[in-house]
Amino acid sequence: MSLIDSSGERGIQVAFSYTKLLTTELAADGSSMQLENNIFQIGNVATIGAEDILITSRPTVAPYNFNITRAQNGTAAAIHSKGQVVRLRTGATVFTKTFDNAILFSSLLLTSDCPAIFRIKWYDASAGTTLYEPLIFFTYNFAFFSPSLRYTPGLDDILTVEAWVGQAHGVCGASIHD
Repeated sequence: MSLIDSSGERGIQVAFSYTKLLTTELAADGSSMQLENNIFQIGNVATIGAEDILITSRPTVAPYNFNITRAQNGTAAAIHSKGQVVRLRTGATVFTKTFDNAILFSSLLLTSDCPAIFRIKWYDASAGTTLYEPLIFFTYNFAFFSPSLRYTPGLDDILTVEAWVGQAHGVCGASIHD
């Protein structure tokens, strides 16, 4: 298995970008939430489950109670439970590869030096759609590997990997192999 492309020898530094909900229960009509860490700025869009939430005020001291506007970007307000992950809507891009219809690969390796969340986006240029966009919660290394199946992406297909970390800073990366 040889390296085709990667986010660099050491990866990409990612800033604190997810935390946990401390509010016992955030009702669907709730207008504030208490978080474990003070990582969001006014105007940030945070995601809890499938709901996007606009941050409208930021605390300066603990407890970290944020005022919010619910159901952003066409999402629906929902009930959220204590301990749920609250992350920035968009992660840090740690890898992007635009394919030329000549690369054959069999694995994607995601790496981090701390607990991280990754999202893999696969854009199919011929169809004009995003095909695959899961969130993967894990610690350190994770690989999608298929030794018997090699895939040749279409011309101008784009693979993008985003990452979020739950501490002050982390280093995340991605690489594809044949």
